[in-house]
Amino acid sequence: RGSHGNANHQTAMEAFMETLLLTPDQAFRIIGIGRTHGYSLLASGQIPSIKIGRLRRIPRAALEEWVRKQTDEVSNTSGEG
Repeated sequence: RGSHGNANHQTAMEAFMETLLLTPDQAFRIIGIGRTHGYSLLASGQIPSIKIGRLRRIPRAALEEWVRKQTDEVSNTSGEG
């Protein structure tokens, strides 16, 4: 069997992946963009977010929907010629 450390890491990673609300940095890391670009998308409302007090959080479902929309736009425009 593998090391216990790896099993603990996997459990922590699974918990992270199932988080309902993400910090901006977590969301940016998941979709592979930098902070400047990410905060620009948040400020423009392109990536939906909520405020809890002074904290900004991005619902995982909203982030996944945003990615789907981006994928759909690329698919729709790549077929045109």
